[in-house]
Parts: sequence; structure tokens; C-alpha cells
Amino acid sequence: MKKINSLLLVFAASLLTGCFEIEDTFTVNRDGSGSWKFMMKLGPKMTAMMSSGNDSMEMDGELLMKEEKLRAALTKAKGVTLVSYSVKNIEGSLTARGEMTFDSIADLYRIKELKEQLNWEFKKVGNQLVAEIKQGMMSSSGDNDVTKQMEFNKVKGMMLGLKIDRVLIMPNPIDTATSNEKDGRRARWLFAITPKTTEEQFKALNEIKPKATCSAAGVTFKMPLGPAGSVPMDLGAIASDPEEIKSDLKQVNIRALRAQIIRHENYEPGNRVFFSSAPLTVNAEISWPLSMKPSGWSHLTIERGSDNQGTALKLHRTKPDEKTHDLQKRSNRENASEIRMEISGPARTAESYSLKGAVLLHVPKSLKMIEIPDIKSMAGKTLDMPGLEEFGLKVKSVQGSNIQLAGDKPNDAIVDLKFVSPDRSKELKRFYLNRSKFRDEHRLNAGFMSGGRNSVKDPTLIIVIAGEMGKYAIPFHFKDLKAP
Repeated sequence: MKKINSLLLVFAASLLTGCFEIEDTFTVNRDGSGSWKFMMKLGPKMTAMMSSGNDSMEMDGELLMKEEKLRAALTKAKGVTLVSYSVKNIEGSLTARGEMTFDSIADLYRIKELKEQLNWEFKKVGNQLVAEIKQGMMSSSGDNDVTKQMEFNKVKGMMLGLKIDRVLIMPNPIDTATSNEKDGRRARWLFAITPKTTEEQFKALNEIKPKATCSAAGVTFKMPLGPAGSVPMDLGAIASDPEEIKSDLKQVNIRALRAQIIRHENYEPGNRVFFSSAPLTVNAEISWPLSMKPSGWSHLTIERGSDNQGTALKLHRTKPDEKTHDLQKRSNRENASEIRMEISGPARTAESYSLKGAVLLHVPKSLKMIEIPDIKSMAGKTLDMPGLEEFGLKVKSVQGSNIQLAGDKPNDAIVDLKFVSPDRSKELKRFYLNRSKFRDEHRLNAGFMSGGRNSVKDPTLIIVIAGEMGKYAIPFHFKDLKAP
């Protein structure tokens, strides 16, 4: 039985068909989640061969051309979702298009058929993340016995129409790549045989081995990973590495910003009384590394507090507030928010005060990303794709680069919204994300910076959903702050 890898070892297939095209975009995020979009086109000869049911030749590409086989393969691992799929037969040529998302690349690579199709290997070398395909674009090496034994013009005649177009989107901006194009996180490799292709160009193309590197900062999925690497056996390994979370937590900081005392006044006939027990309101900033995606905070505690007159200070409430508070972005910063603390009143003559305490920061142990192409066309429609059932969301409005989602259930597990270009090469900066509730409607609003170079046509919305939530105590100690 002859086996052909349709994404990479396509030379023999092209000799049989005279026409073969594959386009794919493989996106990997820092936490190992991502997506894979593909288009595969077979010429009339190969289409006829597949339709004949001849099993003397096994093609890995059949997985992408037959929906039932593809869906069956995806059931072998959790968190892998087929977002869209279609097959069209036009004038004898078969074209399949599909898109899938995955919560964890480790789980995706547990599906042997997909692992062999993608062929990307990931490993960490020092502080760099390296992604590569060790085989050439067409074969295991640039040398090919068949092409050596045939005249180039005959080979070229048989291979006209062959096109391989591969895009890789890395977790961080790409430093180096063997690609034709490199921009931000995106690298593209293009191999095409046209009537103008020369023998020198053919040899050069055939020797290309895709490889790209980027910083490994914030990358949390386990490596090595790929056809030659080992995939973690723990099916629950879709979360951030605990050591990575610990490292990030060390960088979380809480600092005091300002304070005020709003003294209550009570008027009596002939007298004006000031209550000295008015609460001290302290606003503090909490900041975290960009690699962290906290979703909120709760359970503020004051371990010790006093003013310089010796008056003890404690929470104005009788018990810690266990309500979950959103982290509203501060001053357009993605990694900072304000925390409001109401403390019992200091002495009227106090000049300074000190507070020592902690808050619980809510940090997802795993993240899932769901992409919704052409979100503007979804205005007024319900988002019923897999993974969003628990929110009952619909797109209430999309105005420019502002979007409002609304549902009949709480949306606290949605920790981020992103606007990206259709090819994922550009991401708009978000400057606010807030939640509100109106009657029985849970709303989620977000705004993105656009205009000029930042404009994106037909943007894709990415909804980032938290899995299991970890709660971590973040201490603070304000010493000798000036009393308001």
C-alpha cells in the first residue's frame, strides 16, 4: 500500500492528478489553544480515483475530503471543534474547506491523523519557541530520485497547478523564519508550479523546510510537541503550567492611588454636627503581567490597619466582601485595574495611616477561544455555536469597533473579547470591557481602537472563555500613607 501525506509529500499525488492545491492557516496561542483553517483542491483525476473506491492507495488527504471521517477523528480528543466544513465538486475538481478550533494543541496532536497532516513540531530552545517541519515542502529532502530521472520540462508539465500555501501564526511575534513572508506573529510559505517556474526556482522551492522562531515568554503548553515529539498523556493538561502561574503571581502588584474621607453631616436646630467615624475610602491599583488573564477579584481582607494616632482601622463592612468584582481596565491599560476599599474612619487628627491585607485574584487555569468570522453580519443573531451554550448569547449590536453581546445567563466566565482580521494577521487593541445587567439580560460590552492603519475589514470576533478558576491571595502593605 502506498501512503501519501497530502499536505507535504504531494509530489506523487501531483504526478497523478496534474492539479493539487492546499492552503492552510495554523494558529497557536500562548496557552496552546488555537485554530486550523484549510482548503484542499484535487484535480479531476485524483477526484475520480477517490470516487472509485480503489483502496490500493491510501491518502491521508481523504480525512479532509470526507466529512464523516474527519468528524470521527475529532471525537478522539476533547476540546477540538469542527466550526465549519464544506465540499464542492466543480467540473470534476473536488474542493474541501474547513475550520476547527482546539482548546489545547496537546489534545489536537493526540489525534494521530491530524498530527500527521499538520507536521509542525514545537520545542523550546533556551528562551525561544521553535516551530518547524523537518521535511521539505514536497518531500523528505530537496533531492528526489524521480525528478532526477526525468527532464525538468516533463516534470513541470505534470505538476502545473500544484500549489502549497501554508501560514503559521505563532504565540508571540516571529523573530526568524524561512518563509516567503513574515509579519508580526504570522509567517507564510508559498510553493507553486506555474508555466513561468524555472528549474532553479523549482529546486529552491523543493528545498524549503518551514521553520520559525519566536520568544517563549508566556508560552504555557507542554513541549516537545509534534510528529517526532511526545504528547502529554494527561488529557487535562490544557491549563497553564502551575509554575508559570506562580511566576506570574510574583509580578502582581497592588499600590495605593488616592484616598478620601466623606464626612457625613447632621443638622440639628442651632447645631451642626460632624461625624468623625466617616469611612476612609482607598483606591488602589492592581497590575499583572500581560501573559496573565485574570477575570476578577473578591474577598478583600484587612489583616492589620491603624493611623498614626493609634486608632485601629478595619473594613467598614462587618465581614469580607465575597462578591466577585470585575477588573475594569484602567487608563486604557490591558493589565491594570482599580480596587476600591472602604475602611473604618481614622482619628480626626490623624496625619497618616497604614494598611496590611490581601485580595483574592481570580485567574483561569485554562482558556478556550471561540472565533466568529464576519461578526458584523451577526448583529441581531444568536451565537449558537458549540462552546457558547452556557451563556445564551446574541449579538445585540456592532457599531464601528464597539460590540455588545447579551444573554439570559451570567457571562463571568468570558474573560476577554478580541477583534482580529480574517487572516488573523492583525488584532485591534481593546480599550474597554465591561459587564452590566438590565432586568434579566446579562450584557457584555467591548470597544476596540480602529481607524487608519488600525482598521480591519470584516473582523472576526474571538471570545475567550475561562475554564477552571484558580483563586490566589495577593498581599498588599501600605505604609505611612498621608491621611486625606
